[in-house]
Amino acid sequence: MESSFTGETSNLATRIARAKNLSGHPGGRILLEDPAVEAAVIEMPRKGLIRFGHPCDRYDVAVLLNVQDDHIGVDGINSLEEMAYLKAEVLERATQAIVVNAEDPLCLAMRERARAPRHILVARDVVTPALREHLQSGGHAVFAQVLHQGIPWIVLAEGTAQAPLMPLADIPATMNGLLRLNEINALFAPALAWAQGVAPETICAALASFANTAEQNPGRYNFISGFPFQVLLDYGHNPDGVRELCDLVAKLPVTGQRRLLNLKIGNRHRVHLTTLAPALAQTFDRFILGCDRDYVKQNADYVSEDPEDAMLTASRVSLFEHGISADSITVERDQSQALRLALASAQPGDLLVLLAEPWVALPVLNAARNA
Repeated sequence: MESSFTGETSNLATRIARAKNLSGHPGGRILLEDPAVEAAVIEMPRKGLIRFGHPCDRYDVAVLLNVQDDHIGVDGINSLEEMAYLKAEVLERATQAIVVNAEDPLCLAMRERARAPRHILVARDVVTPALREHLQSGGHAVFAQVLHQGIPWIVLAEGTAQAPLMPLADIPATMNGLLRLNEINALFAPALAWAQGVAPETICAALASFANTAEQNPGRYNFISGFPFQVLLDYGHNPDGVRELCDLVAKLPVTGQRRLLNLKIGNRHRVHLTTLAPALAQTFDRFILGCDRDYVKQNADYVSEDPEDAMLTASRVSLFEHGISADSITVERDQSQALRLALASAQPGDLLVLLAEPWVALPVLNAARNA
């Protein structure tokens, strides 16, 4: 089966075909087998590639954003290099263009696997060595550059020719520069659209309409209203994502305490607990610790008669070692109960950060808000 993509756009109405997480092959097949679908954007996760393969024979455009250690040691992938090699399968199937993170050496190394004639490199800064070299040879790139009145803009470039697209601050998901991670993410979207021939005005309109809401992007920096304190939901689970979250939390105005409910960090890798403990201890005042039972039971780091207790004990110890007192930490195994406990303990003026899956957290949040 082949995928068919076009660069044309029209007035679109949103229709959710499935509410479950069907990234990769399952969701791709649903889209591509629907006669009403004219274009498809398909995320290809590690697990889907290993277990199901690709939903089509080839793609017009493929992108390789990063290579992380989230699933090292799972399904036969035992190193970052092996993970990069697996993810590069999408580059092999691209016929028109590939989009690659110029700041990630592993992503750059996988360009040799691609046969598409057009390579678009993406970086936060134009002085990134690989991106600069690519432009000097006449290649295509997308980057951010400070232009008019000291404002960073997204720039599309081919060789020495540059076309400013829009200010990063005009994209709600960047929170006016507070979310550097989303500024970087915002560079990949126009790169993909540019590769498809989408008009610049259409790209700008789409980016300007995208916000971190539970409706548009559930579980990604969602500020949930309706409580006498601030509630921020995110399901960051790797060191890079959680460090960005801590950086944002430190910048937000808070008159009370900064509280964290963690249902994510440490489920997949115990080392993430020790890696992130310094940042968490510096950022938050009080903690509620939980876990994902299914992940923890499968994790070789917690093999014991009680894997959940082993994980939660490791979580507590990592915080103790960085100055957090025992009376600042509460443990609750049941995820829904942990969420309710977090909401019940927060006070007016506090910021409550929930590191949790959106499909776990949002029903509890909605029920509490409507009670």
